[in-house]
Parts: sequence; C-alpha cells; structure tokens
Amino acid sequence: MEVREIRSAGAFSKAKNHELAVIDFGAPWSEACRLQDLILQRLAFQLGDRACIATVNIDRTPDLAWRFGIQVIPTLVIFHKGREVQRFVGLHSEDILLAAINRRGAHQANLKKGSGIKEVMVMPRGDGTGPRGQGPGTGRGMGRSGGKGRGGGFGAGPGGDCVCPNCGERLPHRMGSPCYERKCPKCGTAMTRG
Repeated sequence: MEVREIRSAGAFSKAKNHELAVIDFGAPWSEACRLQDLILQRLAFQLGDRACIATVNIDRTPDLAWRFGIQVIPTLVIFHKGREVQRFVGLHSEDILLAAINRRGAHQANLKKGSGIKEVMVMPRGDGTGPRGQGPGTGRGMGRSGGKGRGGGFGAGPGGDCVCPNCGERLPHRMGSPCYERKCPKCGTAMTRG
C-alpha cells in the first residue's frame, strides 16, 4: 500500500477511523519531513493494507494542524479506531515507529516477520504523558535551598567586576556585555565575572 495524502477534513476523518492509522503532519519544504516520508513509504510497504499510512501537508490544510495542536514538524500521530493513542514529535526511525505500532496493535496489523522490531519505552496511559505523580502534590518548586539558586540568592547582578583569570586585572562590568567577550588589556586573555 502507498502513503495517502490527506487534503480535506473529510479525508482525514476517514483515514483516522481505520483500525490502525499513522498520520504524518509535515511540509514538503522541510528536510526532516522529506526524510520521514521515505520512512513512511517503507512502513506502508511493510504494513500493506492492514494500516492506513497518510500525510497531511500543513501548508495546504492548516486547519487540521491547528485542530491537533501541531507546533513542530514532522509530527506523527497514531490512531486506533479514530482515537489518538500516541504522538511522535520530530523525525523518528522505522524501528521506533514499528515498535510503537506493535504495541498499539501489531496483532491487528500482522507485521511481516523479520521486520526488526525493537522494544521501546511507551508511556502507560497511551497519550504520551506518562504515569501520574505519586507525591502529595503540594510542592512549590523551590528546591532544597528555598528557590534562591546555587549561591543562596547572592548572584553578581548588574554591578561587579570582570576579572582576568591569568593576571588578576579588574575592569568594571558593563551591563548587556558578558565578561567572557571582553579581553584583558594587559595580557589579552578572556575575562571572567568576579
């Protein structure tokens, strides 16, 4: 089977309602999307007509990309009977995609033997969010030192000096100009914050 191109919301709805569907959101001008398309073609060959493999050009159908919250391309979404079960953001290998399909319904897809499927970690809830935390949920993100940073809240700030690590020469720090971009007037070494 070949990779289908989806050009309308109706075609998208029909494609995602297959027993198993892998839909790629991308654009032809993206190198990563072109590489992902080659991988999808091999995947479509291996799966045959047991799964629907399709692409959505986000430039032609931006409403679909918006509806599914696509912010990075390529993004591949695996659907099982119309329900999104897993999402891959960025370029992914054939092995990773086959393993995910194996987890999501290889018994339906009946993959060809010798496809080289490798086990991958898949989030247990099936939506890519992982397990819920086990703590009390009362944290404030303050860390061990009360949220004051490594120096206990005493950063150099806008004042201070730039110091030469080689000869010890000190120059007043200039706001908006990192010390490492300044050279020591005595020896030419890059300055550090003092």
